[in-house]
Parts: sequence; structure tokens; C-alpha cells
Amino acid sequence: MKKITITIFALLIGLFVFGQASTNSLDVGPKGTTTISSKGAWTSQFVHNINDVASAGIETDGSFYYITQWNSSLIWKYNMTGVKVDSFSVVGLTGLRDSAYDGTYFYGGASGNSIYQMDFSTTPPSLVSTISSPSQTVRHISYDPTADGGAGGFWVGNWATDFSLVSRSGTQLSSISAASHGLQSTYGSAFDNITSGGPYIWTLSAGDPVNATIIQISVATGQQTGVSHDVSNEVPGATTGGGLFIQPNIIANTNTLGGLIQGTAIFGYDLASTPLDSFDIAMTSLTFPTMAITGQSTDITGVITNNGSVTITSYDLSYKIDSDPVVTESITGASIASNQTFNFTHGTPYLTTSGNHTIEVWVSNPNGEVDANPANDLLSTTLLAANEIYPRNVVYEEGTGTWCGWCVRGLVGLNTMAHDVTDGTWIGIGVHNGDPMVVSAYDNAIGNFISGYPSGIMNRNPTPVDPGLTTLQAAYNTHKAIPSIAKIEVTNKTYDASSRAWTIDVASTFGMDLTSADYNTALIIVENEVTGTSSGFNQANYYSGGSRGDMIDYDGRNYANLADPVPAADMVYNHVGRKLVDGFDGSANSIPSTITYNTPNNFSYSGTLSANYRDWKVSFVAIIIDNTTGQIVNATEVLLGSVGVNNATDSKYSIYPNPTNGLVTVEGAKDAKIIVYNMIGEVIYSNDNSNENTTIDLSSFSAGNYIVKIIDNNEVSTQKIVLTK
Repeated sequence: MKKITITIFALLIGLFVFGQASTNSLDVGPKGTTTISSKGAWTSQFVHNINDVASAGIETDGSFYYITQWNSSLIWKYNMTGVKVDSFSVVGLTGLRDSAYDGTYFYGGASGNSIYQMDFSTTPPSLVSTISSPSQTVRHISYDPTADGGAGGFWVGNWATDFSLVSRSGTQLSSISAASHGLQSTYGSAFDNITSGGPYIWTLSAGDPVNATIIQISVATGQQTGVSHDVSNEVPGATTGGGLFIQPNIIANTNTLGGLIQGTAIFGYDLASTPLDSFDIAMTSLTFPTMAITGQSTDITGVITNNGSVTITSYDLSYKIDSDPVVTESITGASIASNQTFNFTHGTPYLTTSGNHTIEVWVSNPNGEVDANPANDLLSTTLLAANEIYPRNVVYEEGTGTWCGWCVRGLVGLNTMAHDVTDGTWIGIGVHNGDPMVVSAYDNAIGNFISGYPSGIMNRNPTPVDPGLTTLQAAYNTHKAIPSIAKIEVTNKTYDASSRAWTIDVASTFGMDLTSADYNTALIIVENEVTGTSSGFNQANYYSGGSRGDMIDYDGRNYANLADPVPAADMVYNHVGRKLVDGFDGSANSIPSTITYNTPNNFSYSGTLSANYRDWKVSFVAIIIDNTTGQIVNATEVLLGSVGVNNATDSKYSIYPNPTNGLVTVEGAKDAKIIVYNMIGEVIYSNDNSNENTTIDLSSFSAGNYIVKIIDNNEVSTQKIVLTK
């Protein structure tokens, strides 16, 4: 039985978003983190490796393959053994994506509302005509010879839009709704009226699912049929699909379903091998926690999928912990229809013992039959049982830039999350690229994780997360639900406002004894309300004018109503990553290799705050990094002048009542300056000359956490207060 190991933190559902390309040359679609198991034993006919930069679409006439370059006018010509023989351009065309062929002419779109009819037999190849696509952007395209009473037409669409059937004259004949097909990242498509039960539209993904995946859509129902295939099985590392085609007799007496992995390979499968097997049950995911308290009873839970054509009524469900005996439960009375999933709980829970354990879970014997595809039967993961586990704070580091018109989405996402999540479990950091706020080391490090802007990483998990608010909320909720083996606290600080010298002491505490541990702490300086006057602070804004919908910040500011670019005078940048105090990877030896449970591991930082930073807008983010994975184990954020989010630093001031439903009194701060901030660093109250007893009215503000800062000469004290409604 083949084992498949899953990465437990590869989480979250990708949504339809826009991005701007980085220096990499893939035309990547909306990114997701889901994977779809291959369904059926597909027969690979060939894989031809290529190395063409920015290759995107592909089509064939049976004599040659034609590959388009998405960021230029270039078209490459390959023979049928995968050897490049020529290249050319069609005058007037650039940026072609997917292509189609009707037996005489080639057709393609350039991510616009036109279908270009091309003749590759002329010298030079020429543009014959242009057909309007009345409702859909043409990224993927497939030729349907049965459309319009046999006159032919084209199925077209963009990443996650409806599929539209367009006639040769530019009339929309039919459509398949996005809600029906459910695809998020379609790059290539091919029409199939050969396979029994059709017609079908085959699609190839370029971002979601994570691996480039071929998925079959029924034209009759508009829905996925359950037939799919992960191309990375034959093309290792295949994540970004391109064009797709169906062509007879590339291999004699067969029909080939083939396509392109961008910049990597031409591939082909025998179309006759794609129908579902009768019995194919798959272990789709494991859903039990990956951390637990030693001695705790843990249910073994997950999801199985019926990838076969016959309804599953019985099966065996088994698991094994390390080298312990196999625990099997025989399930009867089930009813899992073809292409349906089932959430299971094994009848025998696992009583956890201390340490790190490998857990293998598998399914077998569907209806007492031999499983046709045992490769997808088993998943394995790890479970760590500790004396204590801790709540996890979530760090999101987002690649952004003032030059990036889509990055407005990230500004809104980070601002709104900071406004909505007030308990310290959300920490957002904007890592700027190509603008005056850039920190080169930080920018370069984040650039290794993302393929375009805006995009970011959560707790340095390598799977990118889009900064759109809906995506961020889902990702945050998922990561926050995963407990941590350690916590980090800021235990002390000093700051001299005149010299701007600071010190930060941190303590990391672990929930179990560890030997040969490999962890670092790291410290990041973040600033809110950053402004500038140069043109580099102008924010490009692709939402301007409203044609791409509203983009509304938590305070009601709608970027659809603002200019492109938004002038620097009208821009305020929050959550700006200003400095990696000890580098992206943190400080070696900041956490010992031998760790004792519940014993703080102390480490001290010091430095001088740049004169360019406004100290009252600065915070420090302290993180624990697992050097084995590079991921963030836990984190905390404190404002400059504060120690911990829940503690006052100077008992001579009294702030009460706390919590408060509106009115709060600061006692003992005569002649001091009092400032109240919300949790994204905005000043909501300021008093430069306070009385011995100063009353502050917060009743007009939203419920949540606020920071009271008291400045008395060079002394700075802060305390969190909680406003309830």
C-alpha cells in the first residue's frame, strides 16, 4: 500500500482574487490549498520536458504543438516528440493564453473579451478575424463542434467565472454558472464529445487545487462529475497548469487528453483511461488535532471519499500509532454515493502518551472488493502529546507595495482584521516591496514564499494566503484553532525617549521537556500611521471607479471612490514592517537545545529606534521560530512602552473601572500626557495636561481593547483597558 504523507498545516480554502505578478514568470491563478485525489487509474502516454519562460497555452493540429507566451507575442512550435522547431508571432496579437483548434484555424484569447481566429498555415501566420465574447473574459477556450446546430462555437471563461458558449458570430448560446462548476483557478479547457456519458468539458487548474489538476465537468449538469487527475503524479512539482487539448492519433488508435504545465512540460493521457473505476475509496483528509495533552483520549477523525462509480455500503477503517498494533473497525450499513464524502470517527480513540507520534490512517475493502486505486487509501500525520499546550497567536506577513494596484485589498484586509480582532491573537505585518517603506531583507524573505502581490504567509506556513478579508478571516480562524507547544512573552522593556535607546526582554516557555530542540526567537519592529510626501507614497488603486467592485475599509473608506493612484497626502499606511532586529530567522542560541517544561527561557534585545519612526506608533513583535520547519510557533506584540497586553508597567497610576462600559478614570497622572489608542494604533483620545483625576469617555467607541498611554516627562506607562457594551 503506497503511503502519502500530508503536511498538517497546509490549510485554508483559496478564493477568487486578483494579483500582480512578481519577477517569476508563471501566469498563476487564484491560489488555494486544497488538493483533489486522482480518481481512476489514468494512463500516461508521454511527458515532454520544456523550459520556455512564461509558456501558457497549448494546442495541436496533430502535426505540431503550438505554445503561447502569456507576457509577449511569441508562439513556439514543437514537433510531436517535444522538440522545438520554430517560433513566430501573429501581427497585432500579444499575451495569448489558452488556445483551441477547429480543424482549420486556431483560436485564442488574451485575457480580454475577444476570441482571435488565426491561420498558422500562412507565411507569416496571420490574424483572420476577431470574435466578440459578450460576457466573459477569454482565458481558457475550447472548441465545441456540436454548438449552434453544428456550426461550432467556443466555451470560454476566466479563472472562476461562468463558462460561456459563444457562437462564431459572437452570440452567447449557453452558459455554465460558476456556482455550478465550482472551479476557482481554470487556465485551460478542452471539449470532449468522445467519452461515454458526455459531452464534457475538461479543465486544468493553475493555483487551486494546489497541484495542477484536470477536472471533468458535465455539460448537461454543469457540475463536476467526480473524475479528476493530479498531473503532479506524472510531472513532479506540477502546480501551475496551462492550456488543454484533445487530439486523436498522437499515439496510434487512441485519443489524447493533453496539456501544458507552465514552463515545465507537455503531457498526455489516454482519454479512454479516464472513466471512474467501480470501487475506489480514498482517505481524503485527517481532521483530529495534531497536538494533545498527555493522557488525553483523542478521537481519530477524518474524511473519506468514494471515487468509484458504485455506492459504498461497507469498508474497513484502520489506524496505527508508530509501531503499535493496527486498530481496525469494520463499517457496515454505510451509503456513500459516487463522488461523495463522509466524515468518520473511528470507534476506538487513541489514549495519548508523551512525545511525538506518527499516525497512519487508511481505508480498505470497499463493499468487500479490491480497491482499484490503493495509492489514495492512506494518509499519515504526526501528533505531539505534551504536558501543556498553549493558545496560538497568528502572524500574517503580507507582501505589498504602493506600486501594486491590487494591494489596496491587503491594506483593507489588515486594517479590518486589526480592528475586529482585539484580543492579541492577530498580528498583521505589511512587508513592502519596491517603495519607500521597503526593508530589503524582509522583502526578499517573503518573496521566496509568494508568486505575486498582494499575497502573504500565515505563521510562515509556506502556503500563500491572499489578504482579502474573507480569506484572512478563514485562515486566521483555522490557524488560531491549532494549539502551540510554546508561548512567548515580553517580560520587561526600557525606553529612553531622548536617546531613543530601547531594550526588550522576552521569555519563551514550552509545554514539555525537549532535548536537541532547535528554536530561535526573533524580534520585528512595526509602525502604524506611516505617511510620506514623495510620489513613492502614492498608492496605485485598481479598484478606482468601481468597475471591479467596492473595496471598503473598516472605517467606511471605499477605494472605489478614490483616485488611481491615491495621492500620498491621502494615504496612511499601517502595520508597516520597519526592521528585522535579528534577521528573518532570528537569533541563534536564544532558546537552548535542552528545554525544561514550564521553565522560561530568557533572551534580551537592545537597540536604538530610528529617528524616522514615531515612537508612539511603534510596536515590537516577538516570535518563536521552529528552525526545522521555518514556521512560527507562537508570537506576541507589544506597543513601545508596554510590557504584555494585559499588564500595567507602573503601579503609581490607577485606571478604573476596568473593564468599563464607557467612562474610565485615570488617577495620579496630574500634568502628564494621556493618549488612548485603539488596537491598530490610532489615537482616539489625547490630553496634554491631565488632572489628578481625569475622566475619559469611551462610550462612543466600539467594544474591544484599548491602550492607555501615560507620558510623564521621560517616563512612559501603558495599560490595556477593555470596553464592554
